[in-house]
Amino acid sequence: MIHRHDTQKAPVWIETEPFWIWHFVNAYESGQQILIDFIYHPQIKLEDTLDAVLAHHSHLHRIAVDLERETVSHYPLDDRVVELPRIDSRQFGKPYQFAYMPYLDLALVAQKGIPNYFPELIQYDVVNQTSQVYRFGVGRYGGEAIAIPRANATSEIDSYVITWVFDENRQASDLVILDAAHFEQGAIAQIHLPVRVPLGFHGNWIPQLHLL
Repeated sequence: MIHRHDTQKAPVWIETEPFWIWHFVNAYESGQQILIDFIYHPQIKLEDTLDAVLAHHSHLHRIAVDLERETVSHYPLDDRVVELPRIDSRQFGKPYQFAYMPYLDLALVAQKGIPNYFPELIQYDVVNQTSQVYRFGVGRYGGEAIAIPRANATSEIDSYVITWVFDENRQASDLVILDAAHFEQGAIAQIHLPVRVPLGFHGNWIPQLHLL
């Protein structure tokens, strides 16, 4: 761990068992601890990503780094196989409540031979450890979701959630828009594209005000 505000301080090295991370969710200070949430892989094989996905179930995980005791504690938060997590970007580096993660169907991945088939999107409440699930539908597969706060929003739940969804039936993608507060009720709007957006793409939402 490296001190953010005093680069002259020596780094703190704390040993823990090895694991792999593709994507972090968030991290923030809580008392003498730093809480780090991420998608946990027990190990990885870079030469065979598909085999690694099928063999080692990635899941939402937290570690608590105690800087005074110099210890690392592990806390699995959920056992579903997920990847590509996102949160409300206003909460980066701060306590937060909701994470959005597509669920990975391992049977479908094995059948297709591609490690990017997500039939469901999970809204996970890290405070209460509960979740809501939106299913994209038969032959439809999503990916990374982006939380977009409504104008003058005062809470994380007061937002839209968007994601690309590939529709195998028409071989093209839709931009699907969900209401975070009514997540399981399904899309409140969809924009049908004439082309396919490849599975697994990252993305960001940038308000027009920030582009001017």
